[in-house]
This record gives sequence, structure tokens and C-alpha cells, in this order.
Amino acid sequence: MPTCRQSQFPPLVDLHVNGLTIPKQPGLKPEVVNFSSAELTLEQVRLATEALVQAGTARFLATLVTGAPETTIRNVHLLAKAMQEPWGEPIMGIHLEGPFFSLECKGAHPEQHIREQGDIELFRQFFSAAQGKVVLTTVSPAIRDATSFIRQITDMGVLVSIGHHNA
Repeated sequence: MPTCRQSQFPPLVDLHVNGLTIPKQPGLKPEVVNFSSAELTLEQVRLATEALVQAGTARFLATLVTGAPETTIRNVHLLAKAMQEPWGEPIMGIHLEGPFFSLECKGAHPEQHIREQGDIELFRQFFSAAQGKVVLTTVSPAIRDATSFIRQITDMGVLVSIGHHNA
């Protein structure tokens, strides 16, 4: 994850922030914030958001990668809560990168949580826990029932990015 420093460039919008490493005083261990971590806290989200803004990020999508469904549900709820805080305004939504990928193109995503078939009920659980704040999801077109699944997601108002596939 990137380390944040004060930027000399114009503010930017980042559509894929998984978290970051926040440096501390010399000799102290940096704070590592991972939006997909089962240990994610609201305080960590605040620290990450403030560090990103200080480094020149005006707005961003908090991105979660494939994980245990209960962790994803917990963390999207936490991120939606953060978005209601005054300091959470730069978070413009949640990006779910997975778990709907083919195993063949899973990349660094944990195999045990990959879903090779669309599961709209699971996606709805994520969306509901996020209070509708999931605005982007990455789905492999190689999964079973991909066309129907993607149509159902877009009908919910979520943008679908195609990824983790052999084009």
C-alpha cells in the first residue's frame, strides 16, 4: 500500500484505494490500514481518510478485496458509517473487488473466498450492509451466470467493472 506524503500536485480522485500505510514518528511502527482487514476500525478509516486528503486525494472509493463474507459485510457497514461522519466526506463510495472471479484469474485474491458463480443474494447482503454505498464492483465475465448477475447488479444502480479474466 502507498505511503502518504504531502502532495505538490492538484487534488485527485482515486477509484481504487485498498488502504495505506501511515508513517509515524521516526523509530515507531507505521499504521497499516487495510479496508479488507477483519480488524478494521472506524478510527483507522478516519486516519486513512485524513492522510489521503493531506496527501492530495480529494475523493476516493474505499476498495475491499475478496474476503470472508462476514468480514466484507462488517467492513462495508463500517465504511458506510464513516461516510456519515464529517471527516468521511472524501469517501465517495465503496468498490467491491470480488469475490465473483474465476479461480484461473484470481490474482492475489484468496482462493477459499472466490465465487465462480454469480450470487445476487450475497451481493444484496453486501449492498444492504453498506446502506447502498456500494457504487462499483469488479466481476469476471467468466463466472457462471455472469450476464444475468451483472444485469441484476446494474439494476441496483451499481457500476460493474469487468476484471480478473482472460480477455
